[in-house]
Amino acid sequence: GEETRAASKKKAHEAARRGEETRAATEKKAHEKRQVETLKDAQKRRIEEVTARVHAERARKAAGPAVSVLDEHHHVLAYYLRAARAGAAEAATIVHIDSHADLGVPRAYLGETPLGPGLSRTLEEYAEINDFLVLAAFAGLADHVVFVEPPWSNQFRCCVYETNATFDFVVGLDSRDALRVDVDGETATKFARDRFGHVFWRNGERRTGDKTALRRTRAFRVTLVALEHATLAATLAAVVDPARPLVVDVDLDAFATVSPGAIATKSRFGLTDPDLEILYHLVWNFPDLGPAYLAEADPRRRDRLDARDYVERANQRVARANADDRGTSRLAAALARVLDARDVDPGRKGAILDFAALVDKSPRSAAAQRPRPLDSRGQANLEAYLEQPYHKPDNFPAELDFVLANIWTPVFAALPTPAMVHLVRSPGYLPEDLLPTVECRFLDFLKSVYAVDHVTHEDRVDATKTSCAHDSYLRLEKL
Repeated sequence: GEETRAASKKKAHEAARRGEETRAATEKKAHEKRQVETLKDAQKRRIEEVTARVHAERARKAAGPAVSVLDEHHHVLAYYLRAARAGAAEAATIVHIDSHADLGVPRAYLGETPLGPGLSRTLEEYAEINDFLVLAAFAGLADHVVFVEPPWSNQFRCCVYETNATFDFVVGLDSRDALRVDVDGETATKFARDRFGHVFWRNGERRTGDKTALRRTRAFRVTLVALEHATLAATLAAVVDPARPLVVDVDLDAFATVSPGAIATKSRFGLTDPDLEILYHLVWNFPDLGPAYLAEADPRRRDRLDARDYVERANQRVARANADDRGTSRLAAALARVLDARDVDPGRKGAILDFAALVDKSPRSAAAQRPRPLDSRGQANLEAYLEQPYHKPDNFPAELDFVLANIWTPVFAALPTPAMVHLVRSPGYLPEDLLPTVECRFLDFLKSVYAVDHVTHEDRVDATKTSCAHDSYLRLEKL
């Protein structure tokens, strides 16, 4: 009897164990099925989300930005105002593609932001081509400027950053109702203010200040990215908030640039564009900044390399020239005064002065006489030419094609579709002979990226000056 009961108990225990295992296996199978279904649902939702984003982006691309052509860069203020008048609730992000920072400090506009009809050019009266961005920040039209700085520019890269950086600032009125800018956040120190004194200036005077002493302040941010940054497209996509209005300002002198000082110096001494290019690189000790350099995608190479190729070019031209006394050159004498204030090694300085004496076509003094000094205007023009960005390479069409294909195509693909794209002709800075090439090719580039059904020319612009293939859909507009 005991053995029968024990056997029955064991049999019942085994049955219970098998039942428990069966239930566990069934639950495991059901759990795994739920996991698979959950994963499938998540994947389906992910596909739907990605598809929706792709369709939305395609729709935005299809709609395309409003494309406008302007002469002077501060004329974009009227377009910023139009966007604000249309009901943009937030200040815009400005992607600033230019050879110049344009962050000088303007005259203060003391009224409210002029959003009423017929007031589009009110702010423009307070700004110039080199200071409209700070005015846009003070007026509440923009709060983030993303400046893509090319290697031939030295406005921020000289002393503020190497590859990319973001800084917070405050702009406001001082006790005399003049605009001043201060560094915001943890870096708001005297040292930081000094670093930006050469940027935030007006009429030769620093316009930095202590934010605690300013009133009617507005915060704004500046992101600086080197054109040849290896991850330029990803960096810009990361810093641009897709939820905020985006404006892309393209100063066409971002591709090639001269300056009024360079034009005056060229005329004064009978120089050629290659002469100016060589002298600029020699003085700044810059390497060749063409496609081969840009393809390396490393901004730090500019300062690791030097102008040895330009020194060799200059020395070869001097060696080929007929021997004469070039010590009477007024250009060489004027450059010597400029170089005395710079840290230039003797070998490069000698190459600069010999080359300047060779290319100087201006009237000369007798061989035994010292050249007469330049007048103050001539000296100021020479110094302005050397201080402002200069880039007009011999192989410009090939370089333009390289930059559009290899740098700007990935950038525009990565950025959210902007509400506006402005093309600025910048007379006196974009070489006049290159205007048709640059404007037409960039318009073709934009048409390859977006559905551009027409291009608006601001009414002060000669829309037919470039004879672009897009003339069939040009429109004039007075804001």
